[in-house]
Amino acid sequence: MYRGRLAPTPTGYLHLGHARTFALAAARAQAAQGQLIYRTEDLDAERCRPEFA
Repeated sequence: MYRGRLAPTPTGYLHLGHARTFALAAARAQAAQGQLIYRTEDLDAERCRPEFA
């Protein structure tokens, strides 16, 4: 089973680049009859902000 993920870090607001990446990943997951998982990575504690999550 195919499982893809989109995992931006909350160090800034989402932008069109994220949307493009999400669209491509969603298309690939759908073509493979798999899943796409959205996960917010908060590994960079110094730059992560709650308003970006």
